[in-house]
Amino acid sequence: MFESKSFKKALIGSTALLGSSLLAPTAALAANCPVMVNGSVLAGIICNFNGISPSGSSVTIENGGTVGGLQMGNYQPTNSFILINNGGAIANTTGIGIAVNGSSSLSGGITNSGTISAQSGIAITSNSVINGGITNHGIISSNTTGITIGGNSIINGDITNTGHITSTSATGIRIATSTITGGINNSGTISGGGVDSGISIIANSTIADGILNTSSGTIEADAGNAIDISLSRITGGITNNGTISSTSGNGIRVSNVSNIVGNIDNSGTLTGGNNGILLLSSSAISGSIINETNGRISGGNAGILVSSSTINGGIVNGANATISGGATGISVSSSTISGGIQNHGTIQGDVLAINISNSTVSSIDLYGGSRVIGAIEAPNTDVNILGNFTTEGTMNVNAVDISSGKVFTMANTITAGSGVNNAGTLAVGATHQTIAGNYTQLTGGMLKIGVQNTTTYGQLAVTNAVDLSQSGAISVDLLNGAHIAAGNVLTNVISGNTLVAPGGGL
Repeated sequence: MFESKSFKKALIGSTALLGSSLLAPTAALAANCPVMVNGSVLAGIICNFNGISPSGSSVTIENGGTVGGLQMGNYQPTNSFILINNGGAIANTTGIGIAVNGSSSLSGGITNSGTISAQSGIAITSNSVINGGITNHGIISSNTTGITIGGNSIINGDITNTGHITSTSATGIRIATSTITGGINNSGTISGGGVDSGISIIANSTIADGILNTSSGTIEADAGNAIDISLSRITGGITNNGTISSTSGNGIRVSNVSNIVGNIDNSGTLTGGNNGILLLSSSAISGSIINETNGRISGGNAGILVSSSTINGGIVNGANATISGGATGISVSSSTISGGIQNHGTIQGDVLAINISNSTVSSIDLYGGSRVIGAIEAPNTDVNILGNFTTEGTMNVNAVDISSGKVFTMANTITAGSGVNNAGTLAVGATHQTIAGNYTQLTGGMLKIGVQNTTTYGQLAVTNAVDLSQSGAISVDLLNGAHIAAGNVLTNVISGNTLVAPGGGL
């Protein structure tokens, strides 16, 4: 057993005064601080700073220094910080590595460049305040939560991770009933275990400056959600340039009347065994969900699922970006998306590419070079063809509007309650296609058919009215090896139950 002289010798050069009580499992350090831990003499010892509030009380664990834990209750020095340097360590298999509670405060934040290995890594609770934020450049590993902010506590500044924050059976970072005046910035790894999340923000918590996962960052979970937001508010949005993933949960779940002020913006990989992004239970996004150029959003069920919620902007899928789901690429039910769905990349679902039910979605805008692989089921929504586009599934929509100068190649049946309106070119190739609804060829509009011979040529069957009063233009494309002789007649090129013929003829 060590005696107090040994402790003093081990900490020579610091201003700490150590008593024989250090030999007890809940040993206390005296109030003469700052404290410099530079040896292993405190290994397994919980240093208790409860009630200490002198000026200049700080804790530094140097390279080679080891302590069992830091306990700070009602700890309110005017100038203080906790610093664990590279090579320093807190090791506590049964308790909390750093516990700050009981209305405690630190003026200079917590910085870890070493290792915190504990049942629970860092816990800030009970109306405590950390000014200067929490920064991890090292390793925080825990069986339960890596970092907990709870009980109406406040972090004035950012939570920044460039190292590893991992939990084997709970949440990597958990914010409950608390406020972060900065943001959560990750360029390392944040990992949740069991059924819990990588990052969990719940119970009326507020993040004032968003969540950023950089290109080198990973936020992950097993059965839980990589990022879980419930009954909380995130100002500044969520930006992912790296990897957000859950093995069997959701990549990002926003639920229970939560608010994202800004965008959910992805240019990396965002995936979930269930859904890539799940927005539900009267939650709202003030901006848009944006999948930037080359971004990937995917889910075993849906890439993006919106239920009983509101997006004031839109869902935007950028060039060479993909939104995909094992069932549905994008699913919207009982919700409002004011800015509609804008696709420049690929939206794909094994059952439906886009499914909109009992919802108000301003439009589905399809741009040149984009793909929709699978059916579109959106009977109350208009589809705008704003670039050259080819169908790869059926459509059941309110209307299809083909813009002037654009070519819409129809390879599947279209059901349109308000009809198909063509100011550009509707191309059917040498196939037989059906519009269940009306067809109106607007000024400048054209029907383009391919012809191989008198039995193989393009035909458009319309179940309701055909209106060619503004344009009777039909373009005939003779295919390679076509056999057409003078006097041959192609019948039923376009048919409907009523016809308004063009004044100038076909």
